[in-house]
Amino acid sequence: MSLSEIAVPTFVRLLGSLSGFLDKAAAHAEAKKSILRCCSDAALPRHVSARSAGTACVGFCKGTTARLAGSAPPKYPDEEKAFEELKARLTRTVEFIKSLDQAVISAAADRDITFPGGEGTQRHLVLSGLPNFYFHVTTAYNILRHRGVELGKRDFLSPRGSS
Repeated sequence: MSLSEIAVPTFVRLLGSLSGFLDKAAAHAEAKKSILRCCSDAALPRHVSARSAGTACVGFCKGTTARLAGSAPPKYPDEEKAFEELKARLTRTVEFIKSLDQAVISAAADRDITFPGGEGTQRHLVLSGLPNFYFHVTTAYNILRHRGVELGKRDFLSPRGSS
């Protein structure tokens, strides 16, 4: 498999899963007639976007694929306060990832990527980009489950609108 066949579908699929988590969270908040604090808290947006010292799932997937494609990742302001705003960030990120030249990403296996703490392309994708991305998606999933949103394994593995 090429790097683009590993990275792009993985990121796109799980960003779709995360978007589905946010749909269920919004429906849960509406059904309970309460403000689901997980979106106004720093915890959930921090793992979706980049409200912490490091980056979150959006940052890892757009940064990793951009570096593989030899380009700079787009910068988004961290100002989301609602589920729909977080979902819009996910959509922008999927559009960016899909816009990158897949052949250039695949060819990255033959070149080094300059990244602090990284050693070569495949090591960066496999040992840094993907594990960090999975960590933040899983943490967002767990935050929402802890807050009472009914999410299960199928929500994680079978995103709505995945390609």
